[in-house]
Amino acid sequence: MAIDAKYALEKAKRYLNDLVGVSTPLVEEIIKKGDEWQIVLSYYENPPSFKNAILPPRKVFKEIIVDANSGEALSLKFIDIETMLEKHEK
Repeated sequence: MAIDAKYALEKAKRYLNDLVGVSTPLVEEIIKKGDEWQIVLSYYENPPSFKNAILPPRKVFKEIIVDANSGEALSLKFIDIETMLEKHEK
């Protein structure tokens, strides 16, 4: 039985937390393509500390692929924001 977007999102959030330790990501995108849910989540990452330098947090984007039939999280990859923006311009 196929899973819905809400279930796929919960699986993706749990997978991100297990691998990266992020418990409250922001949802950027959920798309079903064939037998997979492509879910983009983001979170803010604090930059390394440098002496006398204050840098703002960096927003990080991760794409998680969830199997639409089993609900299994299949992969996680870093998404470059420029690539993501170009994809939506097409």
